[in-house]
Parts: sequence; structure tokens; C-alpha cells
Amino acid sequence: MKKITRRSFITVCGAAAAAMALTACGGAASSTVASSAAESTSSSAAAETAAGTLSGNVATGGSTSMKNVIAALTEGFAEIEPDVTAADGPSDVKSEGAPPLFSKERRYWTAKKYLRGSDTTPPDYTRAVRLLLQEAKDGNAQAMCDLGRIYGQGLLPDSGPDPEKAREWYAKAMAAFREKEQASPSSQTEYRIARLYANGLGVEADDKEAEHWFRLVAERDNPFAQNALASLLLTQGKTKEAAHWLERAAKQGNPAAQYALGRLHLLGAGVPRNWDLAMELLGRSAAQGDSRAAALAKEPERVSLLPAAMAVTRMLHHMSRIFEHNCKQDQVFKGLQIDRKRWRELQELRIAMGHMADDHEDPRMNF
Repeated sequence: MKKITRRSFITVCGAAAAAMALTACGGAASSTVASSAAESTSSSAAAETAAGTLSGNVATGGSTSMKNVIAALTEGFAEIEPDVTAADGPSDVKSEGAPPLFSKERRYWTAKKYLRGSDTTPPDYTRAVRLLLQEAKDGNAQAMCDLGRIYGQGLLPDSGPDPEKAREWYAKAMAAFREKEQASPSSQTEYRIARLYANGLGVEADDKEAEHWFRLVAERDNPFAQNALASLLLTQGKTKEAAHWLERAAKQGNPAAQYALGRLHLLGAGVPRNWDLAMELLGRSAAQGDSRAAALAKEPERVSLLPAAMAVTRMLHHMSRIFEHNCKQDQVFKGLQIDRKRWRELQELRIAMGHMADDHEDPRMNF
């Protein structure tokens, strides 16, 4: 799409005004007014199109209503239509009187188009970042999350992952979500907050906080939150309660919940063992495109391996928390420094007490 300059837009508006004035006087005007305007703005194809439409309307003595003028002016100015489908999370946001946290402007959805790409066009992360930065400046928290993912995964050309910048954008997103939630509570905001806590993005991973926020949305019968809450409860070994939330989400047609609930029925974990019901749930999930459900439905005997897999998942979940805690201790320790003179005095004291010169020396000590 060619760039529309300010001069060309003003010229088109002038042509529109002239055409409306001539029509109001009842005279059949020639097309010279509009055509001359188009000639003076040859750098804009959209301006020529709009001017030509207006001039033709007036030259033929037709009625130039405001609706026709607007249609003529906007012809050729169309941008990419927004993709209003959401892959995850609730979408019941009401933005009246609230800051543009979830912008419905075309700028954000154009950025998402660049971010996703298509079957014929690869993603353009550079253009996506340019638009997302503008959205983030206007307070769009979801754009901040998108920027965190781009920097965290190193999606920009000729650049690797940048965890610090990713953490910074996720933290800004959390602050924006919190502000929005305080001003106008909504399920979508609460769901996003829970996601950030569950994945430790921008904040320290906190299962209790994640469970609290997921539960708020799940109690309003949102299947995404119900499935997410059940997944979190399964990692904690709370199978029976997890099955309860999976049942509620599965009844609403959530394919991930149907797969997980079918798996539990095959195992008899948290629910009675029911082969027929399990196969029915797996079939529903597979029909919606869940490849895991399709594979398990073909080879249900593999379910005997799932208890071990669930145990390993829980173990890895807790190990990740331990490693995260240890890493933070190391970061705190690396911040400690000691003066060289003082260090020599301590070394002499250790030698005087019978220790070797390098006994218990820590190579991480900074001077």
C-alpha cells in the first residue's frame, strides 16, 4: 500500500468539499476540480482514486451524499483486517472508560499478523516489534507480553535471546495487568496474571498466586482457566480436585480438558476407571485436532506408562523450583565484595589457626 502523505489527504478532502458544494448549488459541475486535485498529488494512488470517484459523481449530475464521499475517501486506504479470534484465554473485556489495555485498533492486530505470518508469508518480527512498541507505549499489556516472548526467544534477526529485556517487558505487562484489574476487574486480566505467575514471567514463579487467580476465573465457568487450574493441581498431586475442574471444562468442549479427563478415566486416578467414557472423551478431543488424544485413542494400552510420567512431571516441577531458589542465592552471593587488605588479614588469621593458605577458598569471591 502506498504511503498517504498529509498533503495528498488534505487535497482529497478539498476535492470532496468542492464537489459537495457544487452539488448543493444544484449545478452539474465538470470534473476539472477533482481531476486537478488528483494531478497535483500524483504521489498517492489513493488520492487519485478518491478524486476520480468524486469527480465522476458530480459530472454525471449524481447525488453526492456524505456516505458516498466517505466511501470514496476511504477506498484504497484499507489496511489488514483484524483477526479477532483468540487462541487462548477468555475474551470478555469491556474497555469503556478504561485505558487501551487490550487495544482493538488495527495497529495491534497488524502486528499480530506480522508476528504469526501465514502459509505463504513468513513472520516479520522486525515490523511486528515496531508496532508492538507503539502499542506498549499506549498501555497495551498484551503487546508487552508479546515483546517479552520475542526477546526471550530471540526471534529478531541477527540477535539471540535476551532474558533481561524479556523479563523487563513481562514485568511491565504484570504491572499493567494489575493496574487494569484494580480499575476494572475482568476474567481476561485475571487469567493473564495467573499465567505470568504460573510460568514465572516478569515475577517469581508462585504456584499459590497462580492457583488463586486461576481459581477466580475458573469459578466463573471459564474452560481455559478450569483446564489450567487442573493442570496446576495435577503437578501438586491433587488428582481428585483436578478431575473436578477437568469435568467442568470438558462439558464446555475444551479439547485439552477432554484429553486429560479421558486419560484419568483410563487410569482410574481421581475418578472411577471407565474405559468407554475415556474413549468417548478422547474421541471428542481428537475430533477437535488434539493429536495427543488421537494417539492415545489408537493405543490406549500406553496409559500404563502415564503414572510414571506424571510422577516424573511432578519431580521435575519441584526440581525447577529448587534450582531457581539456588540460582537466586548465587546471585546474592556474587554481589558480596571484600577489600584485598581485609582478605589478606583473614587469610593470615586462618594460617595462624592451622589452616592451609587456600583452605576453603571460594573462587566466586570478588575483590
